[in-house]
Amino acid sequence: MKVALTAWEDKISPVFDSARTLLIAEIENKEIISSRYELFNPEMTHCLADSLDNLGVDVLICGAISETPAKIIEASGINFIP
Repeated sequence: MKVALTAWEDKISPVFDSARTLLIAEIENKEIISSRYELFNPEMTHCLADSLDNLGVDVLICGAISETPAKIIEASGINFIP
């Protein structure tokens, strides 16, 4: 499973809309087996779901998020924990 968390300057970002980086952790048997940072643009809502899907994200954990990107992520089938 791949879990993405919004990041800002190597810290977890409390606001989705201002984050420009995702920390993506791959988890197997309840352990992180790899992690990496990926750039993304939360303002490009038209390709947000495709970007997360291309990264293989199963779960997105983030802080405050605007209504439009939240609806897009929910509709994409990605588990979403705001």
